[in-house]
Amino acid sequence: TYITPEYDPFYQDILFQDRLDASRRISQRDSINQQAIDYTKRKSISLIGVRKNKMGNKPSRFYSPENFDFSYAYNELSHHDYEIKNQTDKNLQLGANYTHSFKSIEINPFRKIQVLNRKQ
Repeated sequence: TYITPEYDPFYQDILFQDRLDASRRISQRDSINQQAIDYTKRKSISLIGVRKNKMGNKPSRFYSPENFDFSYAYNELSHHDYEIKNQTDKNLQLGANYTHSFKSIEINPFRKIQVLNRKQ
């Protein structure tokens, strides 16, 4: 994003374009432009829930790769304006998850007690 001001940030009562027109050297114009323009650039990439899908009818083991999923996120912000010469903000997030369901075990401690097992 480029935002060009209407008035010069240093000499706030002069139009920005008038100050550029008054500068004699190209290097001076470039310097004025670099200082006055508000510039912001954002980059972002995210991969969320990346995993290997189960193939076939094999039973799932606790060490199977299908039990894992991974996430990755990268964000970068570059910014400069009249007050800030250069600002760079980088953010990296990594994540891993593990999920597995063990086979349930059925326990019936009161199965042999007649009073509790009335069938209607």
